[in-house]
Amino acid sequence: MKIGQSPDTTPGAMAPAAKRPGPELEAAAQAKSAAAKPAAGPSVSVSTLSRTLETSRRADFGDIDQVKVDEIKAAIASGTYKVDAEAIADRMLANAEEMLQPKGPVSNG
Repeated sequence: MKIGQSPDTTPGAMAPAAKRPGPELEAAAQAKSAAAKPAAGPSVSVSTLSRTLETSRRADFGDIDQVKVDEIKAAIASGTYKVDAEAIADRMLANAEEMLQPKGPVSNG
């Protein structure tokens, strides 16, 4: 986006990373979209650097336990997922307490 332009507010235009389809689905959607539209107007392409950065950003999520994610999704879908409100509250308080702790001496120089 260039300075002075407003962001694209089209629904689904900038989906959060967790909801974006994988590269295979994106490529298929782009191919389908390109075939459905006439080739008129300016063309847009993604640079190799941008693709590399996106790939390395996705690699940062390599420690996700996909089995656990799938189990939670299934429990939510079936209505059996239980939320432990007390555990959530305890962690929120612990995080707030940690954030409010002084960060050690500040040096002026």
